Amino acid sequence: MKKNIDNFIIVGKLNKKYLKAIKLNVKNNSLYISKNNLKHIEKKHKIELQGLGITAQMFLETVIINFNRIYQDKKTKAYFLVIYNEDKADGVVLQVNLALKNEFLEIKTAVPYRTAYFNNKILLFTKGAKPS
Repeated sequence: MKKNIDNFIIVGKLNKKYLKAIKLNVKNNSLYISKNNLKHIEKKHKIELQGLGITAQMFLETVIINFNRIYQDKKTKAYFLVIYNEDKADGVVLQVNLALKNEFLEIKTAVPYRTAYFNNKILLFTKGAKPS
């Protein structure tokens, strides 16, 4: 199925310095989510979102602004923007994939994960650390 950019909405931008730090070459630094994936997050996490008093889009925007780590899956090559809290055993994650032949960044999902989930992921970037 061919992706049509008209079926997506922009929920933020990934600063170009982060793209450079993780050596990600993409033409557009905007983060997009399909309308269907946004509805899926709203439906699947309705209770949690209502408890926080926010929408799914507000949740995504919060993670995009506040993430402090970027990981990559060794097998799928998907990227993960993570709000990592060293004092807790959990975090909040956006899974980001390249779409349309590196034309833009697509958010696939947003979910809470236990930090142990990242034990087999590659840590590419930590905010506050100097890129290599």
